[in-house]
Amino acid sequence: MDLFSVIATAFAWFAASVAILLAITVVASVASLFGVQFGSVFRHGLWVLLLPIVLYAYGFFIERNLCRTRDIEIESPHVTAELDGYRIVHISDFHLKSFSGRTAAVKRIMKAIDNTKPDLVLFTGDLVTGSDNELAPFKTLLSGISARDGIYSVMGNHDYMNAHNSMSGSEQKAAEQRLREAESEMGWHILSDTCVNMPHGLSLAGVENISRSRYFQSRGNIAKAVSGINGQFSILMLHDPSVWSDSVAGVRPIDLTLSGHTHAAQMSVFGWSPASVVYKQARGLYTHKRDKKDGTQYLYVNPGLGETGLMARIGVPPEVTVILISS
Repeated sequence: MDLFSVIATAFAWFAASVAILLAITVVASVASLFGVQFGSVFRHGLWVLLLPIVLYAYGFFIERNLCRTRDIEIESPHVTAELDGYRIVHISDFHLKSFSGRTAAVKRIMKAIDNTKPDLVLFTGDLVTGSDNELAPFKTLLSGISARDGIYSVMGNHDYMNAHNSMSGSEQKAAEQRLREAESEMGWHILSDTCVNMPHGLSLAGVENISRSRYFQSRGNIAKAVSGINGQFSILMLHDPSVWSDSVAGVRPIDLTLSGHTHAAQMSVFGWSPASVVYKQARGLYTHKRDKKDGTQYLYVNPGLGETGLMARIGVPPEVTVILISS
């Protein structure tokens, strides 16, 4: 575990412990109003401080090694007869550094993808965390992903190699280029502000990373990416969902946008994720209503497969999303 992950884990434990102490204090204070000794309730409540440690152990040893397949159905009047029932697998945020020593977990994900019998596989960025070397142990395994119409990907902010490492600018560019070449060798097609029009009426566009945060590089040009679209049903691959509301929904004729990036904070409590504090669209399916003729615009935010920072997943298991499109 690197220094950044240690710091992130320590901060998460500290924040959880403070929240628990406040909760214990409130409970003890309320109990004292009914004649129960404050100190007694408070001391017994301190056992709850073990909860963050137990949850972290569960998220580290168990949940992040699972793989959930989630089925989503998208309806659109733009779906042609040939596309009706088309199956798309959406995956995101591998962060292969987090799978070091966990080849079995990657094999589990590969099996889940293969079991869906996809027509198309789409990966929405962050294959690595900070170095193209992370791919080497898994390159052969990931090359085994297959789909009738191919595997397409976009670059995420971490794929530019500028996160939490000491590479110089020229070293980052060289590592990024090696990663692009490796993906191509795996049979993955990177869409860099470009699109491809398929014969059955589906158009697929992919954008370089665009972010609202100054900490992440923004290179993408959505207008350029979608300019060549001529299919009836269109999909946009966009790593960071933060620009969807302003730059896609109600603005561009895109039927379905696929994103990742948020990881849903790798934590969810009764369906609520801390990521929703930062991102308007943090996890799952979102919609924008258009007129009846054009139908609804959809955004799906995949919570990812790997981890950064906190090396655990609690309530947010790695996800392989299966999207069925229908008319």
